Amino acid sequence: MPGYSGDGFASSVEMVLTVVLFVLGGVALDRWLGTAPWFAVGLAAFSVVGTMAKQWFVYDARMKAQEENLRLGREEAAAARRAQIDMAEAALAAERDALADHLASQRPADSLNIDSLGRAIA
Repeated sequence: MPGYSGDGFASSVEMVLTVVLFVLGGVALDRWLGTAPWFAVGLAAFSVVGTMAKQWFVYDARMKAQEENLRLGREEAAAARRAQIDMAEAALAAERDALADHLASQRPADSLNIDSLGRAIA
């Protein structure tokens, strides 16, 4: 998730305070209605299950975002490698063509042959 700082302390305080507030609310309801600790226990269980579910969904969303970032990073790296290979192949092709042109310019003329060179030297 963008902006996630990985602050475990804040997350743990949030979980504890949520449970404490629900338990205190349950105790207040129990006193007001004259029931046994049923509301306190029920709200405590509800808050524990709720905070665990929230932590699970937040964790799951973070992991999916991380996996997507990794996948995109791999695709970008593969595209960059392919671009480098294409550039190297283009450079090699250009060098090969330049070498072929240079070798073609260094060949003796077709009109000269070995016999005429031998006669010219003698």
